[in-house]
Amino acid sequence: MTNKLSILSDELLANLFLQLSRMEIAGFPAQQAFELLEKTGSNHHRCLKQLQQYLKAGKSISEAGFMAGVFNCIDSTLLAAGESSG
Repeated sequence: MTNKLSILSDELLANLFLQLSRMEIAGFPAQQAFELLEKTGSNHHRCLKQLQQYLKAGKSISEAGFMAGVFNCIDSTLLAAGESSG
């Protein structure tokens, strides 16, 4: 992984993580949560659409988010650690 930066502002990224957290607590699977957020017409709509395409191609959330520019290198690494540890 290169030291790529997220194309989302810190505020948008924090809001995205908050919304994803709330959906996880509500019992939504990650794929469905990303689909719902992508359909909201939010400022990160384009990134989430790209992330969905990578997820459908079999990439992990950390990889898909990094490749779509949603997550930076640090975010992606932390998410990958969470994915591998369950």
